[in-house]
Parts: sequence; C-alpha cells; structure tokens
Amino acid sequence: MEQNNPNFTPSQPEIEIFKQFNENQAKELEIKLMEAQTTKDDNERKFIYAGKLLEAQERDMKDLREYMLKSSRYGGLAAVSIVLIICALFGFCVYMGSDQVVLELVKIICYGTPFGFGGFYWGRSKAQAEDKQQSTQA
Repeated sequence: MEQNNPNFTPSQPEIEIFKQFNENQAKELEIKLMEAQTTKDDNERKFIYAGKLLEAQERDMKDLREYMLKSSRYGGLAAVSIVLIICALFGFCVYMGSDQVVLELVKIICYGTPFGFGGFYWGRSKAQAEDKQQSTQA
C-alpha cells in the first residue's frame, strides 16, 4: 500500500537490489553480444576454410580426371598393340607354314588369359580390401 502513495520513496536496500539487477542485466547483455561476435567469427573462419577445402578438392579431382583419362587411353593402346602383335605373329607363322606353332600359341592364349585376368582381379580386390581396412582403422 505504500507503493500506491505518490510520496512513497523506496528504501535503500530496494534501490540497491534494482541497481544490482540492472548491472547484472547489462553484464548478461555484454556476454551475449560477445558470444554472438565469437560465433560470427567462428562461422566466418569455417566458411573460409570450407572454400579453401573445396578449391583443393577441385584441383585434386581435376588431376584425377586427367589421370583416369590418360590411363584409360594408354590401357586401350596397350591392348590394341598386344592384339596387333599377336595377329602379326599368327600371320607370320601361317605364312611360314608353321600351323602347329599357331595352334600352340592359341592354346597358350586360351589357357593364360583366364588365369591372367583372374590373378589381376584377385590382386585388385585384395588391395581394395586392404585400403578399406586401413581407412576404417584410421
């Protein structure tokens, strides 16, 4: 009822409580502003880092694409060269009248090709499994 009186003056402890409350609110506001600034700075650093990471990944992928293109081109050239050499060898053997040599070469090719491809893909799958195991351990 004292507070409804226009001539009421609050006591000294009440004034101190309100001053303390205002000071605490000001400090909390400053802390929140500092947190917001820190978060902003952190987000800016993350954005810059992500941009640099994307640029590096782009360079790596460009190099990888070039490497894959070269390796597929050279692999195709090697396969065509091997086939042409074998055909030339067959033609030379037939021309010289060595049909038995051609037959033996065909046997070697027929038996060796599946074993060669099998060994290649076995080694490739083993290497991929080791890479996968190392990446899970890291």
